[in-house]
Amino acid sequence: VMFVTANGVEKDMSKGFHWIQKAAEMGHVEAQNCLGTMLRNGLGVEIQKEEAARWFEKAGDVGHAEAQFNLGEMLWDAELPQ
Repeated sequence: VMFVTANGVEKDMSKGFHWIQKAAEMGHVEAQNCLGTMLRNGLGVEIQKEEAARWFEKAGDVGHAEAQFNLGEMLWDAELPQ
């Protein structure tokens, strides 16, 4: 997150994405939601709506309310293919 927010280091969205993805893959729920947001909005990576939804769902399945909201918003806004 330091690379994304430029907290003590030079801002580098690609590096931020890399480290957030590693944390998400290891099961860090907040990182899973953050990764979904980065994928949804193309932050440090190309936009990948379906992959974003997968990470929101993964975090939402264990009770992360913001991820549940994000997934619901994507569905409401018809951002995902039917």
